[in-house]
Amino acid sequence: MDTIDKLCELYNRKIIGNPQWNAIRMALRGEERKGFAEIISRVYDVFDKMPKTYGQESTADPVCHLHYFCGGFDWYITEKDCEGEQLQAFGLASMPPNYPELGYINLVELTQAGVELDLHFEPTVLSKIRRKLNGR
Repeated sequence: MDTIDKLCELYNRKIIGNPQWNAIRMALRGEERKGFAEIISRVYDVFDKMPKTYGQESTADPVCHLHYFCGGFDWYITEKDCEGEQLQAFGLASMPPNYPELGYINLVELTQAGVELDLHFEPTVLSKIRRKLNGR
């Protein structure tokens, strides 16, 4: 699967929103296309291999695979939807001044609201994310 196919798959699965998709498509035509192609391939592989809902239910310290952000708000995804269409995921939502909480996150609503997928996020255990958020 080439980079454009991977990017389209991420877009079709509601992992990235339209503005970010358009920006990445343009970047893939520019001078830094090789770097963006590597990033898209890595993000695609992370998404492809991440557990489905309840896949980390018995794990003491689950791994956050994806990170979304907008302003001071953050969403960390631990599991993807196990249904055919990717509409929601499970993870940690941090929306100050509230405490971070685990729950289902509607990815369609996030991406439609302009929330961006952090293309440089490395999968990280939840306890480390919580420590970081508590240190704010």
